[in-house]
Amino acid sequence: MSDSNSTGMSGALRERFWTALMLALATTGAVLWLPTAGLAVALVPAIGLAAWELSLLLGLTSNFSRWGYLLAVLAVMGLCWFAGLPGESLPILLPVALFWFLLMPVVFRIGVVHPAKAADWWMLLLSVPVITSCWIGLLALHLLPDGGRWMVLFFLSLVWLTDIGAYFAGRRFGRRKLAPTVSPGKTVEGVMGGLLAAGLWSLMLLPVAGDALSWLWLALLCMLTAGVSVVGDLLESWLKRRRNLKDAGSLLPGHGGVLDRVDSLLAAAPVFALGFLLWGATG
Repeated sequence: MSDSNSTGMSGALRERFWTALMLALATTGAVLWLPTAGLAVALVPAIGLAAWELSLLLGLTSNFSRWGYLLAVLAVMGLCWFAGLPGESLPILLPVALFWFLLMPVVFRIGVVHPAKAADWWMLLLSVPVITSCWIGLLALHLLPDGGRWMVLFFLSLVWLTDIGAYFAGRRFGRRKLAPTVSPGKTVEGVMGGLLAAGLWSLMLLPVAGDALSWLWLALLCMLTAGVSVVGDLLESWLKRRRNLKDAGSLLPGHGGVLDRVDSLLAAAPVFALGFLLWGATG
């Protein structure tokens, strides 16, 4: 019995690893070699699939309504592009980043108390700028003249390392549940491990910062981004729990749906992009 369980577990981990590796290689190639306009187009399928999966979590059950939601998201993205928002991104990044800051105590409160069924319409409305701002934030970083492509990769690796650090710290030291009614597996110690990983990874920005004070700002930004990424993960877990779903989809072997992979990025991208752009403007 234990041998078969072990074999099944190792097979699942192997499947998860290869899927993650292929995603990482494809993402790295797109970020490094595509122009910003090409990256904008390349991100559309991933954003679209995430929006499609999110529509079900937000209560849209008919194909007609889900297609309508998806087209609305894509239309807003297109309007933002033609309005030049990736290059002038602060008008949309600022309110969305503020939204995530205000949402943090709400999400953690939900983790302690069983949430009442919230109205879906306001979440549907808010989700469109949230999804769009992630796309705009990534493109705004990519547009930076000095190392923008590498800054996108730094941000992506920051979120992934936060997740990895939280996972291993939670397994080794996890005692206190972070949000037991939303995501029983997450612990306070795990989040601390993720924040520590983010702080250590921020050392990679020392050459960019130039001095200790600037690096301290960027280190705090990295840790804040890590914290917000946890909020995005918890919010998706809450939405799935409301619908009695384990995963948002089944497209990615070993990972679930696309939304299960980008939930943290949706929250973290506008926050990191806004913080980095403000740092660059004042530096």
